[in-house]
Amino acid sequence: MVRHSKPALFAVGALAACALAGTAIGGAMDAKEGPSFVARSGMAVQLPPGWEEAGVDAGSAAISPAIAAAPSEHSKAGLVVGSVGSEAAAERLMEAQQRDGQGRTPVRLGSLYAWRYAGLRPRPHLMGAAYVVPTTAGAVLLVCHASRNEAGVRLDECGRAATTLRIRGERPRPLSGLGRWKERLIDVIATLRLSRSEAQRRLAAADRPRGQARAATALKVSYLRAAGSLEGLPPLESGRRLDGVSGALRDAAAACGRLAAAAESGRRSAYREASHDLVLQEEEVRRELARASGA
Repeated sequence: MVRHSKPALFAVGALAACALAGTAIGGAMDAKEGPSFVARSGMAVQLPPGWEEAGVDAGSAAISPAIAAAPSEHSKAGLVVGSVGSEAAAERLMEAQQRDGQGRTPVRLGSLYAWRYAGLRPRPHLMGAAYVVPTTAGAVLLVCHASRNEAGVRLDECGRAATTLRIRGERPRPLSGLGRWKERLIDVIATLRLSRSEAQRRLAAADRPRGQARAATALKVSYLRAAGSLEGLPPLESGRRLDGVSGALRDAAAACGRLAAAAESGRRSAYREASHDLVLQEEEVRRELARASGA
């Protein structure tokens, strides 16, 4: 059921009004993947579980064409997909919403390459992230937003939905300045993200030590595989190697091993300490990835 005038999508107004009223990416698209797969004007995306398509008030966001969705229950989260007349316009829009100067990071969304903009602040008390896919007609923009207290969950859900984005009618263009080694880096991290997401889901759902240990071990294997894949890559164009990234991945794998051991021991204090250590190691992985992406 399509809902109209959903308050959650009003927050997109400052972020997307005018800029998303760019060139349409034409061509029909059949949505055969299921009821949560939404297709409009040559763009399609698989909605997260518990999300549904929503209408957008003309007064809140002049988006044409666009896909809009939000969680079924009361929430200030939402996502919007639309086209922008030029990649430069999309870049200006995103940079204006970044409060901490994080810049952009190349990512892979299924078969597409995109620039990810994190740390967006579309409105007070709202957080957001966006993905810009350059195309021959300009760019396709997928914007996620959520309130601060639910951002951790909702932005992750929206990010997973972004990996299902499909475009027809216009060809995606390569990301500017993205060499073959960066494409390989993105591919490795995209694979890691999928396996990590599944392992973390299992870890969060596990309520017994054995299940927690198995999930933590699966997460450890994901990090080790990613580290091994990166260690086989040549140095970057700048001459810099990816040792920092692979080292951070191996440190995160070691933290997962300590988490698994703590779960098996049944010591809650050790499990809490290992969980905190893993969070710190994953932050280091993100920092090293950001450095490598900008090299």
